[in-house]
Amino acid sequence: MAITMTAWLVHKIVMQSNIDIFFIDWEQEKEILIKNASELKSERFRGAWRTIFLANQFNEIQKERNISLFWCLDILVFFW
Repeated sequence: MAITMTAWLVHKIVMQSNIDIFFIDWEQEKEILIKNASELKSERFRGAWRTIFLANQFNEIQKERNISLFWCLDILVFFW
């Protein structure tokens, strides 16, 4: 059983490593004012929290079960 699980894990890692995923974030960059001691300048800023949120949502989608465990075990027992 451990050999099968290890083989499955290696297969899963290889399959996920071969996929190219591109995240397109349409959020506009915000201009913020930075006040130094001598000058006031404007910079464009995009928060890191947005990137972390998108990566977290992708992980949530990825962990969803695609196959019903009940039907998989039912078919296994039926054909065994």
